[in-house]
Amino acid sequence: MKNKSCDPTLCHAECCGLFPFPRNIYEKHRKKITAPYEVYDLGRWLGMRDYRVIFQTENRKCPFLDTKYMCKIYDDRPPICRQFGESQNSRLKCRVWPGINAILNQPQGGKA
Repeated sequence: MKNKSCDPTLCHAECCGLFPFPRNIYEKHRKKITAPYEVYDLGRWLGMRDYRVIFQTENRKCPFLDTKYMCKIYDDRPPICRQFGESQNSRLKCRVWPGINAILNQPQGGKA
């Protein structure tokens, strides 16, 4: 069984927010967005023509999160989302709950 690396219900998806989002994934799934959101074209500022920064207007979270902080496009999520918690890069590790992997990977009803 693959270890879980994240439970966004614990931290309210603190990591799911402002980041470059591939345009093709945004275009493919944008009808799944239900909260008011904003889009910024990174091509104009950073030369990242195929990326957008998108976020919910109210809380600056990813607009593809549902009301329980679960990803609506999990199977087609961007590479940065897939790498979060799995990478050795310290910027892609949970800062809110640094010990989250140990907690989530404990056997049900007992200690590891």
